[in-house]
Amino acid sequence: RLDGGAAAGADPMGEARRFAASQRNYFDALDVKAEALAAEIADAGGAEAWLKSRGTRVRFLPGEVLAGTIRRYDRHNEQLLIDDGLDRASRSYQLAVHVAYTAMRAEISAVVRSAALSSESASVHLRRALGGYGAGALLMPYARFAAAVEARRYDVEELSRQFGTSFEQTAHRLTRSEEHTSE
Repeated sequence: RLDGGAAAGADPMGEARRFAASQRNYFDALDVKAEALAAEIADAGGAEAWLKSRGTRVRFLPGEVLAGTIRRYDRHNEQLLIDDGLDRASRSYQLAVHVAYTAMRAEISAVVRSAALSSESASVHLRRALGGYGAGALLMPYARFAAAVEARRYDVEELSRQFGTSFEQTAHRLTRSEEHTSE
C-alpha cells in the first residue's frame, strides 16, 4: 500500500487490543471452557499426557533445530515441537497455548467473529491474544486462582510458585481477573 496503511484497519494490532479492552480483557466463554478443561487435563496427568491421548506427540528440541521458533505444530507427523531451552513455566505455557488453540477453537472463533474486525490481520492478532488468554486460564483456572489470590494476599511470587507459572504470566492473569471482578 502506497499510503503506508493509513486507511481503516491500518493498525490491526491496535484494533485487536481495543476490542480486548472493550471486553475488559475478560472472555467468559474461554474461562468456563478452561475451568472444565483444566480438570480434564489434571485427571489425564498433565497437558503432555492429555495431548498424547488425543494423538499429538510432544517433543522438546534444541532451539537451533526449531530455527528460531519456540513452538511449532507439525501437522503431518501430529507432533508439537517445543524449544528445550525454555524454563518449566514457559514450557507449560507453550503446551497450554497449543491446547487452547485446539480444544478452545470454537470459543476463540466465536469471540473473533463477534469482534467484527476490519481485517484478517486484526483477526489473527486477536486469535493469538485469545490463545494466550486461554493458556493463562488453563494454567490458572479462574475459581482456583481467585481463591489463591485472596489467600496469598495478591503476592505474585507466591501465586507463581503455586501455579507453576512465571511472574509475568501470573501478573497478567491477576490483572485480567482484577478487571473482571471490579465490575
